[in-house]
Amino acid sequence: MMFLGVVFKYPVGKHNVFKVDGDGFKGCVVPASNESLTSGYDVITLTTPGKKWYICGVGKHCETGGMKLVIDVLAWSPGLPFPVPAPAPDPVPSGKVFVVGDDYGWTLNFDYQAWAKGKEFAVGDKLVFKYPVGKHNVFKVDGNGFKGCVVPASNESWASGYDVITLTTPRKKWYICGVGNRAVPTFLEALSKLQSRDPIEIKI
Repeated sequence: MMFLGVVFKYPVGKHNVFKVDGDGFKGCVVPASNESLTSGYDVITLTTPGKKWYICGVGKHCETGGMKLVIDVLAWSPGLPFPVPAPAPDPVPSGKVFVVGDDYGWTLNFDYQAWAKGKEFAVGDKLVFKYPVGKHNVFKVDGNGFKGCVVPASNESWASGYDVITLTTPRKKWYICGVGNRAVPTFLEALSKLQSRDPIEIKI
């Protein structure tokens, strides 16, 4: 069976979604270097073939509730259509939330550096990327991928139009749009409120 995308639907605040590796899947271990999806309607576009593992990181939902999924993605032919499910109505997120771009959302020709100036981000805060479904997407990349606007081969995009990313670790984060040539070299710098005072740096 060929998967073009998967959608995780659940009540906001009750569950989440983490992408893990095979060992993390077996042990229900939440990765320290990964952010959870928390929108309640998480659309993950499958861009590479191979096995993919996902778990719920809330409490013991994975261990005792069976909230874990493994799929085997077959190679995709570029000649096939690539449908993206329509997003659910905007959920009402809890906690400290930053809508990227405010009323403009995630779009072209917007000064995200000016928008980010003076903002501080902490572990537990959320970034929300809002955009028309099918026009944009969101990829998490590393520093080199950010500089070169390179979409990672081993990562899936968020494509729901309302992507909620919870910041779970105090370290650098980079995000780009992978449609065409749309990555904008803009960055946010924020200090976490943890005792470690480690910085969270987010680049969009």
